Amino acid sequence: MNASIFFLYDASLAVLQGAHARVAEPTLTQTFLAGVASGIGSALITSPMELFKIQQQINTSATQRTTYMQAIAGVWRAGGLRAFFHGFGATCVRDVGYGPYFFTYALLNRWMLLGHSETRPELSNAEMAVSGALAGVVGWLATYWADVVKTRIQAEPISSFRNHTPGFWPVLRATYRQGGLGALFAGASTTVLRAIPANAALVCGMHD
Repeated sequence: MNASIFFLYDASLAVLQGAHARVAEPTLTQTFLAGVASGIGSALITSPMELFKIQQQINTSATQRTTYMQAIAGVWRAGGLRAFFHGFGATCVRDVGYGPYFFTYALLNRWMLLGHSETRPELSNAEMAVSGALAGVVGWLATYWADVVKTRIQAEPISSFRNHTPGFWPVLRATYRQGGLGALFAGASTTVLRAIPANAALVCGMHD
């Protein structure tokens, strides 16, 4: 999945920069917009995959296990190809978080480079790891609430897919009424702690 994100990010930057692509350093605004575009574009892949995973998890019991392929078949029977994108809008809102992610990563890298001498013009792996870790935290905190809403939408019974189901904003309001901000950020601390080493390792691997 990371491959599609970074491919779409590079492609979006090329479009935004035009003739200056790969020649001039992108602005932070271009970096942010390319991140947003890459997140929305990748949602075409991530939304169905996460829907299948969630349906597999909620339909597996102690006595009967639902396979990933059975989950796909169940969603297909519920509404065909259209059902594959149940929760797509919510996934797009969540994945807008790649905008803050790439923005923060670029901003921190530029800030750390200011303290470098001419004899060491590049960032070390440790410095990039710090930027990646903090960018991951910012990216998740910016849109974690949207992930909670997305999960609730995609966890609805398959039988409801043919009917009109609540959209993103009704589910968001219902979640907030049930538990306030605490409900919208339930589990955020675990996700953020996981994002720190994952994103640090990701950016280091990209530059090896």
